[in-house]
Amino acid sequence: MKKRLKHLALLGSIPLIINSSNTMSAVNFSAEVLNQFHIIRDTKQPKKIQYISRYGAIAQQTYKLNNNEYSHAFRAPQWQIPSFYAVTLYGQSQPFLGDEMVGFGGQFTTLENKNSLVKLIKEAREQGYTSITPALYQYAELNFIATAFDIENGQLTLDCKIEKIPVEGGSDPFVTIPICHLKGTDQVYDININLLYSLNSNLPTIGSTNNRITFDAVTLPGWKADINSLLSNGEGWQHLLTGVVDWSISSQPIKTFNLDVDWIKLYNFTFKDLRNGINPLFSKKAVRNKMKQLLTCNDINQCGIQLKHRGRPGEPGLLPDSTLLQDALGRTLFTETKLEFDRRTTTALNRTKRNILARANDDSSQFIPKANFQQILQQKKGNLNLIVPNKNITNYRTILDINCIKGKVDNSLHWKSSASHCSSTPTTPKISYHWSGWKNNQKPNFIGEVEKRPKKCLNPIAIQARSAKNKKSHYLLKERLSLSPRLGLQCLNKHQSDKKCEDYEVNWLCMNVNIIRPPIWPPIVIDPPTRPPIIDPPVVIDPPRPPEYLY
Repeated sequence: MKKRLKHLALLGSIPLIINSSNTMSAVNFSAEVLNQFHIIRDTKQPKKIQYISRYGAIAQQTYKLNNNEYSHAFRAPQWQIPSFYAVTLYGQSQPFLGDEMVGFGGQFTTLENKNSLVKLIKEAREQGYTSITPALYQYAELNFIATAFDIENGQLTLDCKIEKIPVEGGSDPFVTIPICHLKGTDQVYDININLLYSLNSNLPTIGSTNNRITFDAVTLPGWKADINSLLSNGEGWQHLLTGVVDWSISSQPIKTFNLDVDWIKLYNFTFKDLRNGINPLFSKKAVRNKMKQLLTCNDINQCGIQLKHRGRPGEPGLLPDSTLLQDALGRTLFTETKLEFDRRTTTALNRTKRNILARANDDSSQFIPKANFQQILQQKKGNLNLIVPNKNITNYRTILDINCIKGKVDNSLHWKSSASHCSSTPTTPKISYHWSGWKNNQKPNFIGEVEKRPKKCLNPIAIQARSAKNKKSHYLLKERLSLSPRLGLQCLNKHQSDKKCEDYEVNWLCMNVNIIRPPIWPPIVIDPPTRPPIIDPPVVIDPPRPPEYLY
């Protein structure tokens, strides 16, 4: 795998809304606690504090057999399976038609270390706080961060081409997209700055900042070898991909603008001045100027974006001249690059560095045009929700790591607790998972083949697909389809070279409270543990809390 220095790049966002109270930061805690949590004091209730975890991880599911079920050891063992999957897929449309990609996803937990939460509670009670609870957010943006950037003399060195890709059924016959590559250690420009082809995720519309976040993503071509290399050793993905949640908390209600978007016209308008051979590395000021042009235009037929008028449908509403609004729109169209400090070294991570890492509005940041191919080539039109500027808003960030996962794409995955920073934090319920067995609920029709998750399959975390006829795995057939535990299998005839989808049968790893034996991965297991694991279901929103701090 090519060596890459750590840089951050915002890749997408999903906004959400609920209510909160007056807050201010509290800092009288140990360095270890401050490194793990944002701590917020409620100005109206001096004995109350709220916390937001700075770091999250892929949720791990744990099962422990009773001692009488395991006679070969004095203590019954426990195993962990990550709430994570990775499957081979093939591009369904140009310019990546038939190219090999990786579909991956699962579930993040926004609380990385429960032991640190216990320490936070202990220190808070020693200071006289009687209520210690997760903070509630009024607005949040879920982003993915690409960290696969090489640095030369403090700058990103890129090779970019301005592609005009034909679009079938779009408002314009083609879309202008800058395709940029970075130079690897072999001095060849072959690293696409856009890791993801698509990202779909969700957070609850109400709830606390202690949460489980489900996501499904598809990479661009060329990343499978890198992902398999990471999975083979259980390495962290920090230099490749990181999740980020930016929480907004305010003493006043937070409102959003709802904008109609024509993605093709939006890209054509934004990147119309780019030319081949020019390094499109933008300053924050330059990005804001471009976003100001878009927001001033406010015409979906001309520039691809328009605020919905509440009283007169079809007419544009009035948008304010705000840098906060410009920055919010900029995150949709540009990749932000930012140096990441080693946040794991507590002694070296002083408050100044923590503030730099947490700051999401650094004027020294640089930006690169990015492309969301799923929006452009498949959705074509959509909506954007942008936060209405509010000076009372305070922002906090949770970084979500993908690490400690061992296995291989299209095979079983398990938790590598022996790796650094991969401690086991089992949850209380002992709920098992089992394979559903191969299901073929319907035959292909004139549209294609769809296999939906069975209703009795609760909280699935893994999936397999194979031909119902010859039993070949889906990735050997190389058909252009989508596949995930949450959404099942979808194959459209129009995407296939022979205009016909295979008849598939699908197998899900599902929760079942009645089964107490570990699930066995069919048909093969890569690097199995002593005994295959059983896992807890990813259904817990907040961690268990002692009664003394639930007020």
